[in-house]
Amino acid sequence: MMKKFTSKAAALMGCGAFTALTAFAALAPFHALAQTDWPTRPVTLVVQAAAGGGNDAVARKLAEQMRKILGQPVVVDNRGGAGGAIGSESVARANPDGYTLLLLTTGETYYKVLNPSVKFDVANDFVPISMVASAPLILAVNSTLPLNSLADVVAYAKANPGKLSYETAGIGSPHHMAGEMLSKAANVNLLHVPYRGTALAMNDLIANQVSMAWSSPIALSAFVDAGKVRPIIVADSKRIPSYPNVPTASESGYADVKFDNWFGVVAPKGTPPAVIKKLSDAISLVGHDAAFTTRLKEMGFQPMIQGPEEFGARIRQDRDKYTRIAQGLKAQ
Repeated sequence: MMKKFTSKAAALMGCGAFTALTAFAALAPFHALAQTDWPTRPVTLVVQAAAGGGNDAVARKLAEQMRKILGQPVVVDNRGGAGGAIGSESVARANPDGYTLLLLTTGETYYKVLNPSVKFDVANDFVPISMVASAPLILAVNSTLPLNSLADVVAYAKANPGKLSYETAGIGSPHHMAGEMLSKAANVNLLHVPYRGTALAMNDLIANQVSMAWSSPIALSAFVDAGKVRPIIVADSKRIPSYPNVPTASESGYADVKFDNWFGVVAPKGTPPAVIKKLSDAISLVGHDAAFTTRLKEMGFQPMIQGPEEFGARIRQDRDKYTRIAQGLKAQ
């Protein structure tokens, strides 16, 4: 009797047991991921610019939230210089164990065409983890200059070739690219003055040692509020909430002056897939945190969480797009 009952029960439960086993199998990767002992020590997030700029602001806010999820400190390491090459190369050469990450920016996607000697390749030396945010670049001028619009800037530059200077976060940086786009579109001669980071150049902008700056919203906000610098245009297709009265380059007659300035996290090639997955999941959780997204928007950034596959596709797409533009600029 017991055997018959057991057999009958097994038959009746077959469908349910199969469903349960299927569900368990689907959850198995997540269970295995939860058992991964990484991280057991602090994680370093390298930023290829000095503290105080837009890259740094995103990295520090992200690191703060990731610490809560990973249970280990996430330390921001600022390694500015060479338009981002120094920091990027250091991560490309790092041990692929998940403990050294890079806050990649749009600038690294085309950097090699401008500097063939750099020792990293964005498509081959890094594993994408997640896009985090984007931020348009703003052209601002010293408030003592009689320049209130892009038309004023172009007219002054044409009347005084080479006298209007603009500072950027370095040669080959997105800021430099935006400046060269404007020079080409308006057919004017603007003097490029590179710095190791946007924050380091602000004192010179305020002192009128340089006339203008391409910068992220967060790096400019305190100086705009103090009336020391004046925002002129946003290098984007639409105005941004933190600067609602500042027109876009397109509105000002220069639709070609547009740069998609984004920030995302990558790891050295060879980093274990389980670690990449754990990092991607952690950043996804951060990206869905209301306090995090609200703070990013207040700083002038747009939250933009993308997983490894989508982010990897975006890297390849922008590498092709901006490499063509950089080749054109280099040929001038």
